[in-house]
Amino acid sequence: VPAAARIIAGGSGFAAVLFAYNAVAFGSPLHLGYASEEGFTQLHTGLFGITYPQWWRLREILVGSYRGLLPLSPLIALTPVGLVMLGREPARRRPAIVAAAIAAFYLLLNASYYYWEGGWAIGPRHVTPALPFLALGLAPLWDAGGRAGRAVLSAAWLWGVALTLVAVSTTPQPPASFKAPLSELLWPAFRDGDLSLNDATFVHSSSRFGSLRGNQVPHAAWNLGEIIHLHGHASLLPLGLVWALAAAALSRTP
Repeated sequence: VPAAARIIAGGSGFAAVLFAYNAVAFGSPLHLGYASEEGFTQLHTGLFGITYPQWWRLREILVGSYRGLLPLSPLIALTPVGLVMLGREPARRRPAIVAAAIAAFYLLLNASYYYWEGGWAIGPRHVTPALPFLALGLAPLWDAGGRAGRAVLSAAWLWGVALTLVAVSTTPQPPASFKAPLSELLWPAFRDGDLSLNDATFVHSSSRFGSLRGNQVPHAAWNLGEIIHLHGHASLLPLGLVWALAAAALSRTP
């Protein structure tokens, strides 16, 4: 109860701002903006498009080539085992149950949503709030894994890091028309050194996605290397330097 009271107290100020905005924008503090969304008719089905989980959505969210989580981050597949291990310790049982429940909630919520794919995205973006809670399961796996187990965990981690680098170096918002965005757009672009593909600024809602490759249209995105006139893979050198400095600082900690 005290924890719930603190959460409510901390959120009340932000809720007041939201209620005031809704009142000014829509005439009622309880009118949510999604209720006025145009062009997405299924938002009026169920609760803003949320009905009940469907198996095919769950399969696509986890292993599909369009938005599958596990092909991008195989490390996540091991986290339920870690949470079970965590739950065997009486002092950590309740946190482990809470973490698992939060993860299950977001997974089932995403599988219940008509627009489950989340628009322009890499991976199932509606599941991402669950990932920090799932990650709690990695600690007991690391502690119990030994040299071989830690090698497996490290390899799975490096796979996810590499694919994330590919995505953020090119565009983490590939157009929805790419049914296998990693193999159809992101990896070929990264392989060719064709980076910072986004051509839509914050105030633009559309992109000429058919011309993203080869600098056919001016790009609105950039990285630090491109600011100092580096191109292609060389433009990632400043990022690599930041990583090296961070790793050096981390290695000096007890």
